[in-house]
Amino acid sequence: MTLSTVIIFLQLAFFNEVFQPKLKIPAGQEIQVPLSGENSMEVKIFNSSQYGLDVRVIDRSNGAFVRGFGMVKESTETVLVEPSFLLILSNSSTEDLEVSYSYKETNIEKSEKANLDEVKLTFHNGSLSSIPLIIPGVMNPNLSPMSDSGVTLKMGQKVFFKEKNKQYLLFEVSPTLKNGDVLEIQDLIKERKKELGLR
Repeated sequence: MTLSTVIIFLQLAFFNEVFQPKLKIPAGQEIQVPLSGENSMEVKIFNSSQYGLDVRVIDRSNGAFVRGFGMVKESTETVLVEPSFLLILSNSSTEDLEVSYSYKETNIEKSEKANLDEVKLTFHNGSLSSIPLIIPGVMNPNLSPMSDSGVTLKMGQKVFFKEKNKQYLLFEVSPTLKNGDVLEIQDLIKERKKELGLR
């Protein structure tokens, strides 16, 4: 493979992904992540610092909370940000921290989104360990111990958990879930592992 071939390949692989320089978040403050584009964005956040931070997506028209989660130190998470929303990063620590991020347009059609109902949920992690989840096309939150994370999901959205480097379906959003429901994630995983015969 020639050098020119390698360059073309890399250009194709990252054509739609925009990489940004690091953002500084002063201690005890929050910043809005600058995004450019008219479509929904899949934003990947790289927290290489030794401190955690909070990620929130809010409605730009009224500041209403849409979804969010906490990021632990030295972690990478992905979150969906629609055109009418803003992405906010908050630093509650006593030290300044830096994060970097990249973003790309998603292939979620506006017509499809408009036809799907949404439900606002709270994921509660009542355990003493972090719980990584995978929510395809939305975000991959890492639920901190003894914490709550808000999220708005569409009907039919699948949520997965990890067990020994493998990915398993935890649940699929259905009409049985109502706005404001609090899901005890550690209990759901325990029940699901029992169903799957996982130890």
